[in-house]
Order: sequence, then C-alpha cells, then structure tokens
Amino acid sequence: MNKALFLDRDGVINLDKGHVHLKQDFNFIEGIFDLCKKAQSKNFLLIVITNQAGIAKAFIMKSVFTSLTNGC
Repeated sequence: MNKALFLDRDGVINLDKGHVHLKQDFNFIEGIFDLCKKAQSKNFLLIVITNQAGIAKAFIMKSVFTSLTNGC
C-alpha cells in the first residue's frame, strides 16, 4: 500500500498572499522542507495540489504560473 502526503500550495507550502505568480513574491512556510524530507524518509509520496483562481479569473496567464512551478 502506498502512502501519500497531499500538500496545498497556498497557505501550506507558501504564505498565501493571494494570486502569487512571481518568484520574488513566493515565500515558503517555515519547516515545510523538513516536513517533506521526513515524509519522504517514511516512504510517503509527496503530492502538491492547488486551486489557482487567478488563472480562471485571467489575473495570471497559465504559462506564467507554469514557469513558476517548473522553477521550484
């Protein structure tokens, strides 16, 4: 049986500042990387989930969001 840890991006991985799409505005929550390393050491799959309303509302272009997530 596989174990998984589902992590929401805004408010769990990074500070939720609303529609973050620029690398310089992305601030990680303290301890998130330690949590992920611990989960991986216990053979958990890490899965990031996110609902990016800014894309649906056309505040952010999908290509801009994709370039941010590919750079992490």
